[in-house]
Amino acid sequence: MSFFKKYVYTLHSNDAAPMLPLIDVTKTYGFNFACIPVPLRVDKIINGDLTTFITPDKNISINVSGKFYTLNILKLVEEVASLLIQWSKNIVKSRFNRDLPRERLTLWLTKSLNAKILVPTLSEDAGDFIKNYFETVLLSYFKKTDLIEALKSYLHYIIDKTKKRISSNKLKVSIEQVYVNYPILDEDITEEDYLNPDVKGVTIPVDVYLNNKLKQMNFRPFLIYQDLLETATYTLKRIEGSELVTPMDLIEKRIINIFDDDKSQGEADLSTLINHFTL
Repeated sequence: MSFFKKYVYTLHSNDAAPMLPLIDVTKTYGFNFACIPVPLRVDKIINGDLTTFITPDKNISINVSGKFYTLNILKLVEEVASLLIQWSKNIVKSRFNRDLPRERLTLWLTKSLNAKILVPTLSEDAGDFIKNYFETVLLSYFKKTDLIEALKSYLHYIIDKTKKRISSNKLKVSIEQVYVNYPILDEDITEEDYLNPDVKGVTIPVDVYLNNKLKQMNFRPFLIYQDLLETATYTLKRIEGSELVTPMDLIEKRIINIFDDDKSQGEADLSTLINHFTL
């Protein structure tokens, strides 16, 4: 089936296509989803190609009135994958008037949930974004302070941290089982050009474990940070009057779990999610 084979991106079989799961602020896509992937690589899902999920490098938990509110990484990734599946189905239906073949979705899930990409900087940033959400938005929700202001603070944090990461122009990545700092950009640009679509950044190699076998792939980290910056900036401008994603949405979906004591999580095994989806 090749009727949408050239959708959106030029496909490269060696593209690791990392996506960073982010807690959303507004219900951007008209669905009841609380988290989004950045960037939104629906082209990969539509074509049954590999993507990789960036997971936080730390356990994230906060104590509120003696209860520990803890991030459930598996539910976070499940939420993002569910959005990608729904969004991809809708695009194929609207643009090609066809159903997205189930085998494409199965192929994408099987590849992606059995893959692990080694980019410590992205994992650190993923953890820092969600930690900030817990410390600002989650606390604000339970203290009954201004939720919109807390959400704006969270978005500003993403914007500021993303700009600093681009400005630093380095990213720690595993290449042939050695961690090295690699440049994000191969040219000097001003902050005004951070959202310039003509700026692509450096394509860098990266170690990816596929079914526990090491493979060297590549990706463009600047495009991830550019998309983070664009997403947070856009959301900040439209937050007033939008339907909000609240911490209670995350609790009801068990993306945030509640415990009586501080339970640390081991490394999340994404492959356990494969049978959790309705395709």
